[in-house]
This record gives sequence, structure tokens and C-alpha cells, in this order.
Amino acid sequence: MEEQKYYTPEFEDIRIGMDCELFDVFKKSWILYEGIISVTIITSILQKGKLTKHVRVPYLTKEQIEAEGWVLKQPGTQSYFRIVNDGTFLHLYIKNDMSIVIVREDQTPESYNGAISEWDSTKNDVYQGTCRCVNDLRLISKLLGI
Repeated sequence: MEEQKYYTPEFEDIRIGMDCELFDVFKKSWILYEGIISVTIITSILQKGKLTKHVRVPYLTKEQIEAEGWVLKQPGTQSYFRIVNDGTFLHLYIKNDMSIVIVREDQTPESYNGAISEWDSTKNDVYQGTCRCVNDLRLISKLLGI
């Protein structure tokens, strides 16, 4: 079975500024909207009740994570790191069930030697939960101030 690359968001998931693809009924193709979905588009979608057939969101990809400022720790892993404005060193671990864990590390960026460590529940979790797409990652980052 082919892995799904998209999901249909729930109505409450739709928000201004989100990345999604909308189906153009005239061109009969999907059009990517990157952060520019507007109130007008949202209103039209909701009024016409066309969410399931006309809106889709790509699942989170490695490229999107890196575009948001996270750096892959080592090729072939599901582990990323990021240094935020206050100097805090964070790790992001991708779990297999469309969830992530963001952990605050005790080490400093200067002492980081590139060693791979797996997520450990005894560490300082900043966030642990669902993250289906880049929109979720952006919202989580914004709410955490990172």
C-alpha cells in the first residue's frame, strides 16, 4: 500500500496563513497555497462545504522541518536540533505515529559533539504530541516561543 502524502483537515484546523492545496475545479488540478490562504478563501470553502473534496494538506516532511530552522543531526535519523534566540539548545524527535517530542537539552551548543542520543522520557520535554504538518509545527513553535 502506498503511503499517504496528504490528509483532509477538519474545519477547526483551517486558519489564515496555513499551507494547503486547493483543488481548482476549472483547471482540474491542485494548487499549492503557501501561507497565503485568506479569509475570502476560507469563507468560500466553509460556505460551500467542500472541505473533503477541495482541500488537502501535505504531511510533515524532512524538507519542511529543515526550512523551519531545524538541522538534521545525522542522515538516516529522525532527530533534529535547533538553537533558539535565548541560546537554548533543543532537540526535535519524530515519532512514527505523526507525533513529535521537543526536548530542551542541558548541554550547550558549544559542548554538543554531534553524538546521537535517542529520546528519553526523563529529559526536559518542552512539547510532546501530534504534529501532522508544517502548519502544526509552526503553531507549536509559535506557542512555545521558539
